[in-house]
Amino acid sequence: MLAQGQCIIQEPNCVQFNSNGQCSICQDGYYLTSNYKCTVLPSFCTSANPQGQCLTCLPNYSLSYNRCVLTIPFCVEYNRDDPSQCFQCLDNYYLTDQYRCANKPPNCQIADSNGVCIKCINTIYQLINGLCVIPVQNCLSYRIVQNINDTRCSRCADGYQLDDIKNVCQGNLPPHCIQGNNNRCQICASGWRLYQSICVREVNFCQVWNTTSLECSLCNSGYYLALNGSTSYFFCSILPHYCLTADLQGYCTTCVQGYSIYSGRCVDNTTLINCQVYNPSTMICTQCYINF
Repeated sequence: MLAQGQCIIQEPNCVQFNSNGQCSICQDGYYLTSNYKCTVLPSFCTSANPQGQCLTCLPNYSLSYNRCVLTIPFCVEYNRDDPSQCFQCLDNYYLTDQYRCANKPPNCQIADSNGVCIKCINTIYQLINGLCVIPVQNCLSYRIVQNINDTRCSRCADGYQLDDIKNVCQGNLPPHCIQGNNNRCQICASGWRLYQSICVREVNFCQVWNTTSLECSLCNSGYYLALNGSTSYFFCSILPHYCLTADLQGYCTTCVQGYSIYSGRCVDNTTLINCQVYNPSTMICTQCYINF
């Protein structure tokens, strides 16, 4: 081919020759070797030196040991043997077990591959359950607050409530409450249930509680309020047959229509006619009046 008034051997993929008839610039996608040949660029490279080592890369690719590899966000050094894996991350990031970079927990200097902190940035912070925290008195557990990139108390000890704004545990929770806010309980201790933002005794089939005594005061239909003598607290027990209401000892106080109270039980009115002695357990008359 004719170049600068000379006939030279055509070099494939060359777009410019020097005065000696040697290729000086290759077309896009090729690099110029030391013997003035145009060779295809390595994968994802946009330029290379005469030895074929990448100098610049396509967007979203990074230069690692003279090769272009897919960029791993926040990675500063790639694995020489496997460039698809990160070897070292930027500060404030840790290397995951998938060889990617993730944010360290707040105030953490060193974290393991699961993101659990093993060393805090300074002695102001204390390492508790993998988090670096400024200890809060009477706090049992902590959490990460993403929007401020810090750690705060998440749960206080029994008898204390969390003030989220001040990040303190205050000792003015309602009785038997283990978590709450502004004197309103959110979680009760075992054996107690939440009722109108306070903790009342857990009683099956209870409908209404006394907010002063914290005991059950009214049971569901079909049950009566009974007193447990050994523990002195109220519970709901199923009503005896044909009873509408009963006292604390389980003696019927009102009966369904057609039944009357006899020795604390509701019995069929027809079985009481002319009966002098009635057995409420068997619901049978055992002795009639004379002449019957």
